[in-house]
Amino acid sequence: MRALGLIETYGFIGAIEAADVMLKVANVSLLKLEKVHGGLVTVSIEGDVGAVKVAVEVGASAVQRFGTEFLHSSHVIPRPDQQLSSILDENTEISLLQDEPTKEVAVAHLPNASKATDKIVEAEEHVTDSIEEPIVNVTTVKEYRRQLERTKAADLRAMISDNENISIAEEKLSSLVRKTMIAMLVDDYSKKIKQSVEKT
Repeated sequence: MRALGLIETYGFIGAIEAADVMLKVANVSLLKLEKVHGGLVTVSIEGDVGAVKVAVEVGASAVQRFGTEFLHSSHVIPRPDQQLSSILDENTEISLLQDEPTKEVAVAHLPNASKATDKIVEAEEHVTDSIEEPIVNVTTVKEYRRQLERTKAADLRAMISDNENISIAEEKLSSLVRKTMIAMLVDDYSKKIKQSVEKT
């Protein structure tokens, strides 16, 4: 394991947001989502040190968009000891998506049930619209550039290669210098922010 990144959130939604943003912004792999006591959820990722640092920083910023109280803590462990792998063994993973036994409950017919149902549907549509909005304003362009400047060249190439908005041949990509790659990623990030502002 090259580096271990951890983000601990209050609630499942913040954990999903953190995992999604971290996987999109850097070349990292998701280890697991683990439910801890008291409503805490830990998201674990691994990858190169630079990529993990960027991913954790941006992921933590994304969670704080919901409110600072949603983020409990974040941490990066560069080159962790191999013995830690036993703690992060997949066999000890606590699945958040496991099926739980359900109970059938009889519901009495209420006069205003149809109105209540309409409100629930409207609320669900509103939540869905919010989730589908592109996640781009997790940090400022200046902060994003600073994070990229701390990222290894190999990780920058991986980010460009995985970016659907940047079209470049592999041969040309392999010859690009850090300054050029950072400029390309920052330019793409700026366009995403501009598009997000225009939609709102």
